[in-house]
Amino acid sequence: MITSDWHTHTTASPDGTLTVGTLCEEARRQGLRVIGMSDHCNFNDAKYRQVMRDSRAAYERHCTQYPELRFGVELSPYSRTVYDALARGDTLGSCRAGYIAAGEPPYTPAFALTREDVDALGLSYVIAGVHWRCDAPDASVPPRSADAWIKEWLRLMTWSAEALAEIAGDRLKILAHPWYSCIRAPWVQSPGEDNRGFARIPFSAHDELAAVLLQYGVAAECNADQVTHPTLSERYRREYAEFLVYLNERGVPITYGTDEHERYPDRRKSVLAALRQSGYRENTLYGG
Repeated sequence: MITSDWHTHTTASPDGTLTVGTLCEEARRQGLRVIGMSDHCNFNDAKYRQVMRDSRAAYERHCTQYPELRFGVELSPYSRTVYDALARGDTLGSCRAGYIAAGEPPYTPAFALTREDVDALGLSYVIAGVHWRCDAPDASVPPRSADAWIKEWLRLMTWSAEALAEIAGDRLKILAHPWYSCIRAPWVQSPGEDNRGFARIPFSAHDELAAVLLQYGVAAECNADQVTHPTLSERYRREYAEFLVYLNERGVPITYGTDEHERYPDRRKSVLAALRQSGYRENTLYGG
C-alpha cells in the first residue's frame, strides 16, 4: 500500500491551481500518512523567491490542522550562467528557460537555492527534476542524436544527485521522475510507435544512475504518470516500471509522487498494479 506522496504542486507554483487545503483534505480522505507540497523554484529571481515565500506561508497556515503535511521544494538544474546573470539583476530575456544553444558544449548546471536558502526556508525535503531539452535552444529542434541526448540527460541527473547531497544535507532527497517523458525524448514511446522505447536507454546508464543515487543517499521517484499515463505506450510503461524495480533491487529507496498540479485523484491502485507486474515487492516504497 502507498501511504505517502512527496511530489505535489499548489497555487504557489506558477503552474499550480491545487490549493493546500484541497490537497490535504483529499490526502486525508485517501488515508495518506504523509503529504508533501513541493512547489517549483526554477530560478533565483524575484518571481521564484516570491513562490517560496508563498509556499512557506501556505504550509504554516495548514501544518497545525494537517500534521501529515510536509514542506518541500522542486528544483531543476539550469545553466549556472543564467543564475549568475539573474543574481546580478538581469532578466531572463532570451535565455530560453535554461536551454543551451545547439552546438555549445554542455553547460555547467546549478540550482536556484543554496544550502543556506534551504536552511532558512526550513524545508523538510528537496526534490530535483530534469525537465528540459538538454542539447538545443528549442524543443522543436531535432536532437543532435539520441545517444547524445541520453548522455546529457544522464549527466544532469547524476549532477543533481550530487548537488542534492550538498544543499539538502540529512533531509530527504529525491530525484523526481528519472528520464522524464513529457518532452518527446527519443526513449519515449507513445501508442502506435515502433521506433522508440525506454529500452533504447543502455542498461549501463541505469547502472551508473543507481550507483550515484546510492553514493549520495538520494531516492528515486516512482512518478505516477510514468507508469500509468494513457499517452504512453504499454511497452514504455512496463519498461519504466521494470527500471524502477531494478533501482529498488540495487538498494535505491523509491518514493511515490503524483506531481499533481490541478486536482488530486487517487491513482495508487493503478500504480501498484503496474509495479507488481514488473516484479515490485510489497512494502518497499519509502514511507509506505
